[in-house]
Amino acid sequence: MMAARKSLGVLRATALGLALGVAPALQAGESQDCALGPDLTASWLPAPEFAAEALSRLPELRAAQAEAATAQARRRRLELGPYEWSAKAGFGQRREQIGATYPEHEVGLETAVRWPAKVAADRELGAQEAGLGELTLAEAWRQAARRLLDDWFGLARETRAAGLLEDQSGLAARQLALTERRVQAGEVAPLDRLLAEAERARAEAAAVQARVRAQVALRTLQTRYAGLPPLALNGWLPRMAEIEPLPGEPDATRWTEVCTAAVLAAHPELDLMQARARQALLKAQRAELERTGDPTLGLRVARERGGQENVVGVYAALPLGGEVRAAAALEAQGEAEAAQERLAETRQRVGLEAAQAVSAYPAAVSIWRQLDTARERAERGAQLQARAYELGEGSLPDLLLARRGAIDAALAAEAAAIDALHSRARLLLDSQRLWPRR
Repeated sequence: MMAARKSLGVLRATALGLALGVAPALQAGESQDCALGPDLTASWLPAPEFAAEALSRLPELRAAQAEAATAQARRRRLELGPYEWSAKAGFGQRREQIGATYPEHEVGLETAVRWPAKVAADRELGAQEAGLGELTLAEAWRQAARRLLDDWFGLARETRAAGLLEDQSGLAARQLALTERRVQAGEVAPLDRLLAEAERARAEAAAVQARVRAQVALRTLQTRYAGLPPLALNGWLPRMAEIEPLPGEPDATRWTEVCTAAVLAAHPELDLMQARARQALLKAQRAELERTGDPTLGLRVARERGGQENVVGVYAALPLGGEVRAAAALEAQGEAEAAQERLAETRQRVGLEAAQAVSAYPAAVSIWRQLDTARERAERGAQLQARAYELGEGSLPDLLLARRGAIDAALAAEAAAIDALHSRARLLLDSQRLWPRR
């Protein structure tokens, strides 16, 4: 069963690739491997058991679970059919113009009966309803897990920025103290003290703003996802050397195709939309069958003329299909056609999103690498400016400008690192290699 499902996923991904104008990533007999380097999730992401527990408590996930249970109930209802037995009873008096008056009684049981084709159609539609409930739950899990990733990396981004700006604030405080001593010693002009005081105030304000943003992000995470362990950022961010080098051309093209196919093969939204299109088609077929009404069968027992006559009989009634049933069939057919168009739109959109997400990861790693190099150069430049200022060969404005450039470069490099890891985690999640649903 699992092998058949995997084969269907590969076929679907290949078909989507052809629809998008992308060469199929897999050929007969070739392996499917979207390499993303070593598994670092234990060090920079919540553990699967904690993530699963936190996600399972979300209201949207509980609602999806309730919908899945409701779908099972709908399946049972469709299998049983819409008809139940009805009991009938009547009492009357027969009065003859010349003669006595007789009491008369009548009782009966009746029910409508579905045609065999309708029974089979309802059974298939019920199974489709149950499958839709499970697919809806899978898609709700994916969306919730994506939101958790966004919130987690948002907190990481704000926390790391707050840490860097705190360090910058401390450096500005030390620079002010140093400048104070040099002013008192007559080595520099009092203007330098004013510049150092302004720089310290600016750095402290930036640190306070960053702390507030980090606190808001932390509160958001703690409120939405109860039970998650606190985010420990000391050493959590892997170094560039720990990330597996991405393949160069021409292997990069194949890597992109393979990873895109892996994401598409595991995408629950496609399964959900395909199931909805199939459901709409089954409903249209069922509505077409409904143009022929179901017969009503009944049993009648009557006691007439005070018991002098006893009647036992059966009867049948058949509704005559008309314009109402024809209009309902046309309505269901239109809904089925609309569902097919929505499926086509989803295929195109999901295929493009998957290709963009896969392509975004190498780009993010490249940006990270370049900004990390810029950070190293800026920090080295700031160190040289600090040394020159200590030796009286540089000015304080030049030193402050160099340090601002260094902190800006560090913030940009940290943000790029987190963006790259966020992109990598999204690929792991979308290919169902991160936080599988329990």
